Formats: sequence, structure tokens, C-alpha cells
Amino acid sequence: MSRSEDVVVVGGHSLVFREFFKAYLPASSDFIGKSTKVVNCGVVAFDLDMYSDGSARVEESSIDVVYGGFEGGKKKKKKGGLKKALTAVAVSVVAGLAMRLALGPGPRAQYPLPFGM
Repeated sequence: MSRSEDVVVVGGHSLVFREFFKAYLPASSDFIGKSTKVVNCGVVAFDLDMYSDGSARVEESSIDVVYGGFEGGKKKKKKGGLKKALTAVAVSVVAGLAMRLALGPGPRAQYPLPFGM
């Protein structure tokens, strides 16, 4: 699979990301995200390395807990928590709209894009 994007923003259920970390981190990794889900509204950034043979891997050293952390794990302090949470929601909405604009509505789309986009 060949893609030209340098950055991709993905949103999803915390259990999906737990399974993602299980699949794409090395088996020897004891990263908390392989056994524990991301907290509600949590944000985690990481690099996904894609190889010419079609395989992919998350480089554990690239994982950065941006907001919230993992259940039962070390969480970032929430100074200005409401402001950060609202910012995270706004970023998610904008990212979702950008992805929809770039990729189209998809076969399951039920709602048109707002503002005639």
C-alpha cells in the first residue's frame, strides 16, 4: 500500500487502539497500551512505520501520551482540564471533517457534510 500522507489522524474506540498496540508493537514490548485501554477522551500520538513488504510497526519510543493516558496507568496532570478536553474535541471534529473531505463520505454515510462542503 502506497500513500503520500506524512500525517494521519485517526479516532476510534479505546479497545480498538489496545488491539492495535498488541498487533503493531513488538511481542517483547511491555507497553501499558497493550493490556490497558486509553481513558475516555484520551489522546495518544505515535509513529507507524510502514515497510515495502506491506508490514507495519509502531516504534515504542515514538509513543507520546498527549492527554489522559491509560486506565490504571500514569496519567498526565490535567491543568486546565476542561479547556484541554474541549480543545481535544475540537481537534477531533476538525480532523474528522478533514478526513471526510479528503476521502469522501464513504458507503455508510448518513449525513451530508455541513455548510455545503
